[in-house]
Amino acid sequence: MSPGVIVAVGLGGLVAVIVAIVIWRRRRRWQGTLPRQLAAISYAQLSGIVLPKADEGFIHLDLVLLVAGGVLVVDTKDVAGAVFGSDRMQSWTVIDGQRRFTFPNPQEALYDRVAAVRQVLRSVPVDGKLIFTSGARFEKGIPAGVVTIDQLLAQYETVDPRSPPPAVRAFMAEWEALARAAVRP
Repeated sequence: MSPGVIVAVGLGGLVAVIVAIVIWRRRRRWQGTLPRQLAAISYAQLSGIVLPKADEGFIHLDLVLLVAGGVLVVDTKDVAGAVFGSDRMQSWTVIDGQRRFTFPNPQEALYDRVAAVRQVLRSVPVDGKLIFTSGARFEKGIPAGVVTIDQLLAQYETVDPRSPPPAVRAFMAEWEALARAAVRP
């Protein structure tokens, strides 16, 4: 092997390691920051739970928050690049430079998760949001229910979980019923 080839392979390997470190650090920062940010707007949280579905079987929920207006079901998507998706598309596409991939429209799964929570919480308002990382750009419009973490935080005030207002205290019995209905995988 010539010295030029060895240098090129070494530089290629170094670039690959640097890219992997950058991606790992960004993902780790996202995963570490998000729970703290969501804790600031919620009185209680349930994470990584499984609930019975309305029709049959079970459904996994990443995160459920007790917030000032009721209960918020949260799904997160950690993607970077231009996201092309709409309410009617079956698959959404992410393009980031040379990289391109598709994933199923996440709205339907979110609607199923919200329905499973509503099945347990009959008198508490339940909403759902798809939180995309700040690296995601919706260049052709933002589909229903999609927000960035900054947009979500702007919708809710910072709360003190030790002193919920009367409206939130009224939801506590049903929140506890939700926690009892939840199965931890």
